[in-house]
This record gives sequence, C-alpha cells and structure tokens, in this order.
Amino acid sequence: MRELTQIEMNHVSGAGIVQDTLDTIGQKVGGGIGGVIGTAAGSFIGSVVPLIGTTIVGNLASRIGNKIGSVIGSGIGKTIGGLFEKILGI
Repeated sequence: MRELTQIEMNHVSGAGIVQDTLDTIGQKVGGGIGGVIGTAAGSFIGSVVPLIGTTIVGNLASRIGNKIGSVIGSGIGKTIGGLFEKILGI
C-alpha cells in the first residue's frame, strides 16, 4: 500500500470548492429561513398560551427550524454543487 499524492487526495476527498461553497450558502440560507419559520410558529403559539409559548416554545421552535433548514439547505447546496462540478469537470 502507498500514500496518496495531494492530487489523488483531492480526487477522492468528495466535495470540491463549488460544492463546498454552495453547501455553506445553503446552510446559512436554510438556517435563516428555518429560524424565521420557527420564530413565527413560536409567536403564534405564544399568542395562544402567552408565557409558555413565547419563552419556551418560541426559542425551541426557532432552534429546531434553524437546524432543519440548515440540513435541508446543505443537502440542496451539495447536490447543486456536485452537478456543477460534474458539468464543468472540476
């Protein structure tokens, strides 16, 4: 068995610069959108049950929405980035 060269490591490492960039953008955008949706849901619940909704549910929903949005955005970014890299041959 031998050590891989830097070029070989880049080929087998998975993501490239386009895919990494779109993954990061997808995480940020998805996380932001998810956080806003979660905050809105928490505010709605807070209007029904004031103390519990705004304090507990609002914060929790915002964090959960942020995480879910981040995962979805990352997946979309990786997929689109992978397609660009295959098309461009990077």
